[in-house]
Amino acid sequence: MGRSWQSPAGAALMVSFAFDVHLLAADLPALSPLTGLAACESLRALIGNDRAGPLTVKWPNDLQWGQAKLAGLLVESLRNQNGLIAGHTIVVGIGLNLRDADTLSQTLGRPIADWSQIGAPADVGVAEIVRALANGFHQALLDVQREGFGAFVQRYAQVDALAGQAVNVIDQGRILQQGIAQGLDAQGRLLLRTDSGVQPIIVGEVSVRPQS
Repeated sequence: MGRSWQSPAGAALMVSFAFDVHLLAADLPALSPLTGLAACESLRALIGNDRAGPLTVKWPNDLQWGQAKLAGLLVESLRNQNGLIAGHTIVVGIGLNLRDADTLSQTLGRPIADWSQIGAPADVGVAEIVRALANGFHQALLDVQREGFGAFVQRYAQVDALAGQAVNVIDQGRILQQGIAQGLDAQGRLLLRTDSGVQPIIVGEVSVRPQS
């Protein structure tokens, strides 16, 4: 989208992971919420599930601590051919704020969180975060190839930041849809209850709309 990204040394963890998967092209869009879920569950385990309640996933690809953004994910795919079986190489990139959330919040004009604020055990360093994310993504991708995204819908519902919220779906700065978020379907699409019924949302930036 033409955006540039900058980070002072040590302020963020920025890392990408590559995996080969055998999925139909039609199944690839579900990988964005899938990897968001995998990252959320992996980090919650590091923090300790008894303290990790504020860590949730905002469809399609953000992690939030309360109402503040902690991390963003991006999934890209490249079609490849391995012998007789066609597949894709999936690259999952994540940027996780480690510090400077207060400065970022003031600069961006919206709430930002960082890892130093969330009370993770002192012995959980960057290496442990990377290891947990790699293992979480790997297992989720193995599982989705066997079971499809439908097997993850209930797990996603446990950490869904948008469920029951009034939201706008925005593309290129234009509001495409307004409604109440109703979770995800078996294809990883956001379900939006609108005046004309429940609509599946495939792409778009989602913002929470103030309740009237």
